[in-house]
Amino acid sequence: MSRKKKENKENIVFRELKVTKPLMRGEDILNLQNKLIKEKCLRESSASGVYNAETAFAVRKYQALHKLIVTGKVDRYTAQSLGF
Repeated sequence: MSRKKKENKENIVFRELKVTKPLMRGEDILNLQNKLIKEKCLRESSASGVYNAETAFAVRKYQALHKLIVTGKVDRYTAQSLGF
């Protein structure tokens, strides 16, 4: 059973999260924002499900604190560090 869970996790599709026009929206962004709130990188009132400049700033803060490449984008390394 654990092997099946591992296979399912490897098949998860990940999209890079970043500021775009129009702004990216979704449950994955809301989950990201909630993780950033727990990490004290984003204010609780900022969880909206929209990847805006405030979210990008919080991502940059998180990346710097965790010695990741600071881009403001959630790439696979940042996502992995956040537990996605």
